[in-house]
Amino acid sequence: MNVAVFLLQALVQPVGQFLFEWGHFSTLRGFQMLEVWRLISFQFLHASIMHVGFNMLGLYFFGSMVEQYLGRKRYAAYYLMCGLSGGVLYLILNLVGAVGIPLPGALGVDTATPLVGASAGVFGVIVACAFIAPTTIVHLIFPPIPLKMRTVAYGYVAIAAINLFFLKGQNQGGDAAHLGGAIAGYFFIRRPHLLREFLDVFGNSSKPKARPGPKPGKRPKNTDDKEVDRVLDK
Repeated sequence: MNVAVFLLQALVQPVGQFLFEWGHFSTLRGFQMLEVWRLISFQFLHASIMHVGFNMLGLYFFGSMVEQYLGRKRYAAYYLMCGLSGGVLYLILNLVGAVGIPLPGALGVDTATPLVGASAGVFGVIVACAFIAPTTIVHLIFPPIPLKMRTVAYGYVAIAAINLFFLKGQNQGGDAAHLGGAIAGYFFIRRPHLLREFLDVFGNSSKPKARPGPKPGKRPKNTDDKEVDRVLDK
């Protein structure tokens, strides 16, 4: 879906412009104008082919492990929840910066600055892998050395945290979203039961199902009833 949306953005300009205008997340649109759907839709938009390429590469290599662990439906809920949490942390830090509160990580960017990309969800997926298979060896392309899964995952999180709180680079907003996705991933992979109703649009999965029983107006006969019937018949 991410690749399909990016191709529409790149190849069909009117459609791409429409998707960006109505799909990107910003503090202005998502919070001040209450366009809350953007917390989901921004995850399917990307700024460049490198942006979508690296995100989908990470999702391809790490996502299957998490999907097998959670199941398809909960995996989708987990991925989207991590992305949503990334948008929420971006929103909080942008509001902190906008009102001038001198807190570490406050984003000093305009509230209309757009946020796009699947990075927050991918960070959540990588953090989940660190919980599922912490000692699995991962052979990275860069640096070209074998590392344990937990080292890779928490190393990426540490880099995002350093960039956000200390270096304050150009992608400070993206780093805020990365951390939000990682925090949500750390929480939900240890409590997957909380994901049960995320995608239950047409029903409530926590509602206990009715147990099979006798039809209305009828009462099942117990042993005493049968004995009484036998005596009466006699």
